[in-house]
Amino acid sequence: MRIKLLSQRPTPKPSTPATWHPELADLRRAEMLLEQQFWLFGRDVILSPRNALVEYGLRRHAKPQGRQDGSCYANRTRQGTVLALWGFGAYFAEQQGVLITRRSLTPLVSEMALDPVGVWSPDELLVRAAHAADASFALPLLARLCRWFAQYEEWILTVRPVGYDIRSLTGWHKIVVPRINMAAVWRELAAEMESLISPTADNPRRESVA
Repeated sequence: MRIKLLSQRPTPKPSTPATWHPELADLRRAEMLLEQQFWLFGRDVILSPRNALVEYGLRRHAKPQGRQDGSCYANRTRQGTVLALWGFGAYFAEQQGVLITRRSLTPLVSEMALDPVGVWSPDELLVRAAHAADASFALPLLARLCRWFAQYEEWILTVRPVGYDIRSLTGWHKIVVPRINMAAVWRELAAEMESLISPTADNPRRESVA
């Protein structure tokens, strides 16, 4: 299913958040997909037969007693890639990192890979707004995160029974695409982001992220 996720718009004024990369000025369609993805993460945690995020290899860190926040699901690979999911967003890092919230693909960035364990709100991560100079690392990291979403969506449909894709979206009234098409759409978005990257020794194009 082909949908255009990155709209072509004139370069935004300097006051707009998208000035860190002008060609990412209009992400509304992609951000609707992102919001749907986070809804599905929550459904995959609670629907039987088991917590899918844990099954996929993420470690669950329960919220401290007395806090209303949800759990943190995190993983660090042997290569040093860091991935963390919360109800409020996702953090992905290699040498540097990007944080996106569940309703926005405009990233906050970190100068190094941070430890997400013990973090329960965006304010607790040492991140800042992205600037144009950060695109050289932030855009590749966003693309790799999109590919991780795609890999997860491909996996979940292989380990759950027929009809799970429909069942998991029950109750969500802002469907962007059917779940069975989400992996392909995430890959399309990653490819669109990668097309904006100038390949360098530091930013080779690659598929595997975690």
